[in-house]
Amino acid sequence: MPRFAKFRFSVPERLRGKKLYEVLSEIEKMQECSEKGSINPITTNYGCAGFHFCYYDSNKILQYCGDYVSAQEKNRLRMLLEKDSGALLDEEIEGDTLAKIVKDHPDVVAGGLITVVLSMAGLDVKYEEFKLEEAIKSLRWNLQRLENLKDTVEKGRFADYQWDYGYMEFGEDTDYDIEEDTGLTIYLDFDFETDETLEALEKEIDKSIDPLKRYLTRAPRIDLYLSR
Repeated sequence: MPRFAKFRFSVPERLRGKKLYEVLSEIEKMQECSEKGSINPITTNYGCAGFHFCYYDSNKILQYCGDYVSAQEKNRLRMLLEKDSGALLDEEIEGDTLAKIVKDHPDVVAGGLITVVLSMAGLDVKYEEFKLEEAIKSLRWNLQRLENLKDTVEKGRFADYQWDYGYMEFGEDTDYDIEEDTGLTIYLDFDFETDETLEALEKEIDKSIDPLKRYLTRAPRIDLYLSR
């Protein structure tokens, strides 16, 4: 069996061994986008990816919030948590206040979703350029790829998945290195916890997409914005 490159984020090497809550602010800075409601995804060697830090640890919020809310408000939050251990304190705290808590204590972010964007190109069969036998061979190859994609996403541990067919751009972030193609864009959502390292998350994603690697375009995807 051929060996394919391991999935890697295009981030500074010093970040890989750190836990995700430790690099939260740097990742968010990398994802800053001028498009309202969107993020600029981080490129990978198999496309790109977008982090959504959206799950909070209510116990840690309670631990730190005394410096940001009144004693009366902290007591209310404590009573709420005692009454309902599954209560989401981040929904009870004013947005600006929560943002300050997260900035000062990023470990209150317990986890989130990461959208990994992969691409499968070369699905078009141009019959006028092929002999019939070659067209049939290409169609069978495309069918095999799509069946493997369907099997992988249905059996994989993904929070969600979807795909779209259309125009794609790969390469580096310059006008001279862009390669254009048409094909299938694959969006895979993974849950993650922020007490794991960025490197550990790479390994989890790599294992999940391994059955698809022989069919994927191995290049950074540079033409997408992702919804927050």
